[in-house]
Amino acid sequence: MDINSCRYVIDCQLSEGGFGTVYAATRLDDGQKVGIKVVSSRNTKFISIDGCSKPLPLEVALQILANEGPRVEEIIQLLDWRVESDHYILVLERPVPFEELNWFLLQQMVTIQEDVARIIMCQATSAAQTCCRRGVFHRDIKLENLLINPDTKSN
Repeated sequence: MDINSCRYVIDCQLSEGGFGTVYAATRLDDGQKVGIKVVSSRNTKFISIDGCSKPLPLEVALQILANEGPRVEEIIQLLDWRVESDHYILVLERPVPFEELNWFLLQQMVTIQEDVARIIMCQATSAAQTCCRRGVFHRDIKLENLLINPDTKSN
């Protein structure tokens, strides 16, 4: 798959839903692991933001705004994007390894320790505050939208 000036190979489908389809992929130039999200443009709201000559799909615009300024480790980076006539594509950073927080918690044999829960909450709060400072109110913070390194120790 070619997106702008980069070529990607799709590894597998990660998820699918009303939000679109997300694929695990690899950028061929440097081997970087990425997520490619393909979303239908039907019923998509477009907005204008500073620095872009044309209105963008809301999700693309919010990703651009959330990524402005110094890099914040807790926020997934938008690496590239493209808008087509009937869909748009986002190329996103894909941490390896990663797992949705809800699956991580379900797989724990015991309740996670308070210090681990505190770290997770601090990181989620920091990311949400950074988004707000950058003009983005997330509106969908939930366990499925929080990614965690499954190698994190819970004991």
